[in-house]
Amino acid sequence: MTAVRQEVIAGDGVDLSVAVRDGDDGAPVLLFAHGASLCGEVWAPIVERIGPRCTAVMLDLRGHGASEAPGRADDYRWQLFGADLRSVAAWCGQHFGRPLRGLVTHSFSGDCALVATADGGAFVERLLMLDPVLADPVAADQGGQRLARWTEKMAAAEAEGFASRDEAAERLEQCLRAQLAGDGLDDATKKAFARGGVVERPDGRFAFACNRDGEGHVYRNRTAIAEYLEARERIDCDVTLVFSEKRRGPQEEATAKDTDVARRVLARCRRGNFETMAGVGHFLILEAPGRVAERVAAFCGPDPTE
Repeated sequence: MTAVRQEVIAGDGVDLSVAVRDGDDGAPVLLFAHGASLCGEVWAPIVERIGPRCTAVMLDLRGHGASEAPGRADDYRWQLFGADLRSVAAWCGQHFGRPLRGLVTHSFSGDCALVATADGGAFVERLLMLDPVLADPVAADQGGQRLARWTEKMAAAEAEGFASRDEAAERLEQCLRAQLAGDGLDDATKKAFARGGVVERPDGRFAFACNRDGEGHVYRNRTAIAEYLEARERIDCDVTLVFSEKRRGPQEEATAKDTDVARRVLARCRRGNFETMAGVGHFLILEAPGRVAERVAAFCGPDPTE
């Protein structure tokens, strides 16, 4: 991959790590935010496919990758993740001397971006949300608690750690398999997670950089996003929402319910567009980086070399 440099940015009470892959001179700047338990590095195979037509800023969310991990459950509120996104977007504008072309999110980070925009006004003009959570009140409460209990079981099963980074990445694939549309994760993306989402412990064993306690806090702080937006001013941002064909839960029920929430969310946006990507599951950025790269490239804009 093209040379990447690391930067540390002050977030909302935590230090945040970003990896920057510079594009051509004057290339549009895109900020990439991952989902729970992952890391900024998982965007690398996607960014590599897009090439120098954009400058990519790949963020490790708080408690993930190389970013600082706070200890309290309240420090994982989705409002704070959103405030971090705002801080990184402001840093990008100052650092590159031009505003972001857009923000690309996966899973709950997209919901957090909407929360930040609703609370403090637009900090980016365009938002591409790849399979966001979009929980209704029941899924935010009961579903979040159920996932938090699952992480507690996983923490107990993984207490001894892993023999290698690759073994940890294999464990991730095992845990996510039910939410994949295909047979497994993309090999390059799995290796990227092993680099950025796994840490070596003092005893020489390996563990997930996002520990299961932190992941559980993310789930416990789930936000019912449509209700959250409807209680606030409309958001001055263009939003493209891309659902995976295979989402959570019994598929027919989840699709009908989630589509209703999606339409309510987009109705609160300056302009909204709704799409479905066929043949992928919730972790589409991990199993189909080529297809995701094509969608992100279109979001970025025309290739100036063509």
